[in-house]
Amino acid sequence: MKRLTAVIVILALCSNGYGTLIDLGSGPTWRGDIGSTYQAWEFSNGADPTAPDVLENDFGGATLGVTDVALTTMHMPGYNGRSGVWKIMSNDMMYIDIQNTENNEPDTWKEIWLQIIYADPGGPGFDVPIVTQPGYEFDSFERESRQGLENGYLLDTYRIILDPNPSEERIILMAVQENIYISAVAVDTKCIPEPASICLLGLGVLGLLRKRRA
Repeated sequence: MKRLTAVIVILALCSNGYGTLIDLGSGPTWRGDIGSTYQAWEFSNGADPTAPDVLENDFGGATLGVTDVALTTMHMPGYNGRSGVWKIMSNDMMYIDIQNTENNEPDTWKEIWLQIIYADPGGPGFDVPIVTQPGYEFDSFERESRQGLENGYLLDTYRIILDPNPSEERIILMAVQENIYISAVAVDTKCIPEPASICLLGLGVLGLLRKRRA
């Protein structure tokens, strides 16, 4: 049975904000390893939902969409020097669905790296709070870095650990108090230990059992 974990990132950030571009080549050192996925969006058009501009995912696809409760959230051709920006209004959200490895054994967990380029006219605030769907243990959530970019844009990088490892995730970006302008999003995920290591571990155990029987 597939298990879905929802990761809710609330961008209730309080920043003199505005634009530059996400380096789609940057990310965790394990990008491209067995059991990892990578997907990124730069919002060149206003498609909703939209497929990623970059997709490296052997386990399926990824989709990004916007929930516009107040009917005021909109795609903008440009904002403060960056093209392709989603203006997310208070209480609206951007959601990202990622299909992932089916390996959800009890001794595995999921590491997620989330990178967001955004402008927040309210000013940069504290670390972003996170909530996971009931039934999943949120082991770790850390802001790895916050980098100032041109025209007041910010690049935030977050590292998230989920245990046990779900076979798919939903990441939700929300604006609570202020409007935010999201210019790019990148998500890396990795099953730990990776499937190859789990197979090798299983073979090692079988070999040990056979040796004991001999």
